[in-house]
Amino acid sequence: MKPERQTYRDHRIEVRVPEVTSERERAADSAEEQPKPDLLIDDTPIPYGQLPDGSYYLQDYAYDSRRDLMDLARGYLDHRADAAEILADRKRRGGG
Repeated sequence: MKPERQTYRDHRIEVRVPEVTSERERAADSAEEQPKPDLLIDDTPIPYGQLPDGSYYLQDYAYDSRRDLMDLARGYLDHRADAAEILADRKRRGGG
């Protein structure tokens, strides 16, 4: 996986690939065992996992899984924005 940065809905999404520094890490890297990339939204690490089929899920958004980590982060931000809009609408209507 390559490092990637993107701004989406005024949030900064970043996939960081840890640097390989030790000989042991280089050996693992050459054996095609890539270190797990870090996912950050607005510089906050977002915990995630990977399913056996290779798709990713976020611990706080586990009912959706996608093959692309950046796409999953965008979906998570959409979900948070939709939830905030619903809550704001409910408050406007007096539903608390």
